[in-house]
Amino acid sequence: VGQRYWRGPVFEATNGRHWWASRGRDTVPNLELRNRPITYTITLEPHQHRWLFALEMPSATTEIGSLEPDLQLLARRPITQRLRYRLTSYLDYRVTTLSSAARRRNLELPADANPRARALATSWTETAGNPKALVSRLLTYLREEPFYYTLTPPLLDKQAVDDFLFHTRRGYCEHYASAATFLLRAGGVPARVVTGYLGGEYNPLGGYLLVRQMDAHAWVEAWLGDDDGWVRIDPTAVLPPERVNRDQTSWSEQPSRVLTLVTGPSIGMMAEVWRGLYRGWDAVNNHWNQWVLGYGTQRRDELLERLGLHGLSGEAIALLMGGMVLLFLGGLMLQLMIRSTRSRDPLLMDWESFCRRLARAGIPRRPDEGPLAYAERVAVARPDLAHRVSLVARLYARLRYGRTAPKSWRRHLRRLMRS
Repeated sequence: VGQRYWRGPVFEATNGRHWWASRGRDTVPNLELRNRPITYTITLEPHQHRWLFALEMPSATTEIGSLEPDLQLLARRPITQRLRYRLTSYLDYRVTTLSSAARRRNLELPADANPRARALATSWTETAGNPKALVSRLLTYLREEPFYYTLTPPLLDKQAVDDFLFHTRRGYCEHYASAATFLLRAGGVPARVVTGYLGGEYNPLGGYLLVRQMDAHAWVEAWLGDDDGWVRIDPTAVLPPERVNRDQTSWSEQPSRVLTLVTGPSIGMMAEVWRGLYRGWDAVNNHWNQWVLGYGTQRRDELLERLGLHGLSGEAIALLMGGMVLLFLGGLMLQLMIRSTRSRDPLLMDWESFCRRLARAGIPRRPDEGPLAYAERVAVARPDLAHRVSLVARLYARLRYGRTAPKSWRRHLRRLMRS
């Protein structure tokens, strides 16, 4: 995941509070591409802009777009319909040139913006001998000071960076990227904000990565000299885990684990099956999209006519195919649940039923409580049930955990539990 930075819009202009793209007229800088290339195909949903997304760093122009001087990949026209394109990227790269125009753009700051942040950066430059040392000082500051990551930060005043750094200290990736870029520029290091996506969820049914809006991310790019070139810096990555608001964790990340902790293993199993259903549906939808995008119109229409689906729209056919998959996976889920129920130990099921009856009487069993300890607590709370519950608990413990016991004990225990 640490290498899955999907580069998108780059922002080089700022008024100290907001950032926007600044299309420079200089040429694309030279790229030194170091390791073996990764070739992949992206299916991009329409977003009405020219932005194309790529793993850092795409190697060159494509048939639908080209690299800009800020190394953003732009299409020749806005993306108004679903688009599939093929790219080659190098995860290990170095930008070897920085034009004077690009240096100016990435050092510009408004004169009256965020004076406290400027003063802080100036104090760092007095002890930092080079850009790398300044970056290290910045990341140490974010890590050691009480900054927190949250998707529901407080509003900022007009001096937004100052307010974030010295007052609220709560925000998400855009707050950290904006503040870090401002500080680096104030310290004399060319820097810019890069946005896009980080990570993605692997769908084993379709063999692809699904990148959603919840994976949107922002980071910093800083020029650290001719030897290093533009270097990616992710300020949010340095925050300690305990200062990340985990309430914002996506439901899709670990639904089975969450539900298992809350309501027991059977619900957790259903959540895992539901996750499989979702992946199955998305895989069907993705394969359909690939077929629509990659298959010739005439041949596609001929095949649909043979299947009796010629009059249906693409969305209707996708829904039909997805419904068939959902029916299949739903039947599989039902079969798994039936098997799970049948495979459970009848003795354990009887014990759990007995405990539920005691719970309705006001004495629920604790999750970590064994049968003998439970019986002792019941005896204190309900002396009238002490003898019977103690006998049931001792018989159950012997039958479940003992080496041998007469078969008649099981019948006797069942009568005691059900009477």
